[in-house]
Amino acid sequence: MGMSSTTTPWIGAGSGGQTGDALHAVLCAAAYNIRWLLRAIVRLKLRGLFMPLFARLAQLIQTLVMIHRETITGPEQQLCAAV
Repeated sequence: MGMSSTTTPWIGAGSGGQTGDALHAVLCAAAYNIRWLLRAIVRLKLRGLFMPLFARLAQLIQTLVMIHRETITGPEQQLCAAV
C-alpha cells in the first residue's frame, strides 16, 4: 500500500499491519476530499464563509497531534519528534 505506518509516524507509528494500512487509506481519502473542497471554495469565492470553520478544524488537528505525541513511547516517539 505504499508507505507503511512505520514510515509515517504522524498517523500512528504503533499501528502496523492491516490496521495501519486501513488508517493510511482513510486519511489519504480524507486529504483528497479536503483538497477538492478547498479548491471548490476558492473557485466559488466562498472563502469568507468557511474561514471560521477551517480555523476551528486546524485547532482540532493540532490538539489531536499533541495528544497523539503524548501517548506514544519508545522508538515511535523519536520518529514523531522529527516530524
